[in-house]
Amino acid sequence: LLAVAILFMTWIENRGIRFFGGKRGWRISKTVAHAVCGHASFGWILAGIGAGLAYRLALPAAGSAILSGRFAVIEPEHLIGAAGMFPGLLVFETTVFFGVREMRYANGARGEP
Repeated sequence: LLAVAILFMTWIENRGIRFFGGKRGWRISKTVAHAVCGHASFGWILAGIGAGLAYRLALPAAGSAILSGRFAVIEPEHLIGAAGMFPGLLVFETTVFFGVREMRYANGARGEP
């Protein structure tokens, strides 16, 4: 399920850079968008590592809350995974930004070989 979510978010990013690149007059082709998102996807690995480490630190606290009976529906421990994933998301988005900025005119204009 998490892999599907990551693929979906990468697909949205791919479509987004093509849409906004077109609005700015940049030549972002499908191939360029795939290359940029593919190279930036290592950010998702960092996001997974960060979320795993965050949960590793938070689960003992959540377990003691459940055992003591003071467990509520929304606890800060539930949000710790998102906090751990956020740096990886930032790495992905920043890498996409730099990649698009460098590759915006990488392909030739229409009609040129």
